[in-house]
Amino acid sequence: MKRYLQPDLISDYPWYVRLILRLQKKKYGAPLDPSLIWGKAPRLLLAFSSFNAILNRKRSPLSPELRVLLSLLVAQKNHCQFCIDLNLLLSIKRHVCDKKVNALANYQESPHFSDKERLALEYTESICNKQNSLSHQLLPKLQEMFPENAVVELTTLVLVQNMSCMFNNTLQIPAQGLCQRLTPPK
Repeated sequence: MKRYLQPDLISDYPWYVRLILRLQKKKYGAPLDPSLIWGKAPRLLLAFSSFNAILNRKRSPLSPELRVLLSLLVAQKNHCQFCIDLNLLLSIKRHVCDKKVNALANYQESPHFSDKERLALEYTESICNKQNSLSHQLLPKLQEMFPENAVVELTTLVLVQNMSCMFNNTLQIPAQGLCQRLTPPK
């Protein structure tokens, strides 16, 4: 796949973009390709990076494992190869059970997921498939299993991941080879 936009030279980005890219290089081995493109609009990259940092903070009401499973499901539903690659890497770093990652496409029937995880994944899928009536039906169940702040964060995480997938797919940003694990079958 040919990229729609090419990244600038690292030295051409503002200092705060270079700082973000340097932190990504330390964490992932290279700056993330979407960040190089977001960096063409530096304030948007700063806002997007801040938003993601808040969603992935240590004190989130959602566990790191659940966050990566939800993000991976969104990436798979949107066929975003970059997001699949990144979230598979994060699943390894966050010690997510391989059985869960491999069973994600069939989470409803898999014994590897808790009822709480299944509900969050079903809600995520309903948002990805734009099934608002189903999402609305699931909200009372979510409120029984999750505190309200977790429902808000879960919804926000899914929507931000959807936006990220759409950004990458629209601008033809391919997988970066961050993770060598095979993606689960569809």
